[in-house]
Amino acid sequence: MSTFAVFGMTRDVALAEAKKRVKTNKPGKPGGPSIQLTPAQWEEAVAKYVDKLMSGEKVKQLSNMFDAPPVRPAVHGSGQALWRLPGSAHTSPLRDD
Repeated sequence: MSTFAVFGMTRDVALAEAKKRVKTNKPGKPGGPSIQLTPAQWEEAVAKYVDKLMSGEKVKQLSNMFDAPPVRPAVHGSGQALWRLPGSAHTSPLRDD
């Protein structure tokens, strides 16, 4: 079996990550206290971070991992061709030759 997941970046995922990473304060003058951001400033900083994430090459796992069973036998049968060219040495069980 193979394990699959979908990777990429969507705006919703980037927004969620930006909200986690962007701090509500920024460093002040050296040796001084940090400056508290207003909600509008914080939202602007989040929007800039989202744009940065969307324009970059960073990817996140967008789906849960899942096992995909081999589909060849289920879709294509046991591997024997069902159709052969006329005059072929083997005939199909579905054709009357």
